[in-house]
Amino acid sequence: NGLTVITGETGAGKSIILKSLGIALGGKPDKIDVRSGQDKAVVEAELIVDGQEKIFRRLIYKSGRARSFIDDEPIIEMDFRNSVLSLADFHGQHEQQYLMNVSTHIDFLDSFCNSEDLVKKIGDTFSELSKTIQDLNQAIELQTDAANRRELLQFQIKEIQSINPQTDEDIILGKEFKRLNHVEELVSTVQNLNQSLTEHDHSIYQQLASALNELNRLSKYDDSLKPYIESIDQASISIQDASAGMIQYVESFELDQDHLQKVEERLYAIESLKRKYGGSIASVQSFIQEAENEMNQLKGLDSKIADLELEKELLI
Repeated sequence: NGLTVITGETGAGKSIILKSLGIALGGKPDKIDVRSGQDKAVVEAELIVDGQEKIFRRLIYKSGRARSFIDDEPIIEMDFRNSVLSLADFHGQHEQQYLMNVSTHIDFLDSFCNSEDLVKKIGDTFSELSKTIQDLNQAIELQTDAANRRELLQFQIKEIQSINPQTDEDIILGKEFKRLNHVEELVSTVQNLNQSLTEHDHSIYQQLASALNELNRLSKYDDSLKPYIESIDQASISIQDASAGMIQYVESFELDQDHLQKVEERLYAIESLKRKYGGSIASVQSFIQEAENEMNQLKGLDSKIADLELEKELLI
């Protein structure tokens, strides 16, 4: 029942049919399998697998290299051979038989006993057990170094918390330090500019006032000069406003060396943290959050190991 016999004269192609089927189902191709004058050969087999029709295709190149496809999807050679391993068994006088492969005996036994569901259940349990053992080993390894790691994390968290840098504080302090560190230059330069604008006898404001007087006198003879009078008058008002603002600016300065020192020390402390923990305040804040999370994990390490040990025993 189910026996098919292929007969024919010598050279009719019996061996070619069997070899082609063998290549289509994972057999090793050879460059001599490609017809002379052609770049490649195509071998294709259609089989019913688990109630579904599947197409197995191999492309053999004249170099001897092969590419494999299942339902027109490319697949690497090793995976292809594993996929077709149990579909057919080709053997001859000098070929190894699939049934003689000891590693496949358990598959035949499971199939004979209709144990597919049990095999799947055992496989799932084994995967879960492997994952549990892996997690347990990692937890035990972490526990070995937990004391030193906890001490380091405590130091790092305490160091960051003692400074407690705020978002963009380094930018704000940098500007403040630059301003305080150049107070004398700022005050001196602004005072000199203010004198040039309004306070000297020949200040810009005085020169504009003289120009206004002359233009007012000349406008009696020519009304077309009045727009220039208005422009210069506006310029004079703007200069007075600027001068008043600069006077207030100078008066607002109070050179406080203690405050400058505090700003410099605070800025140095923040920059030191940035160098240690990522280069920015955002990275420092992210680091302390991760460190605190790791500390919480280390605190619960004993409980985690106990739970994993129990889970392992239940799976075994």
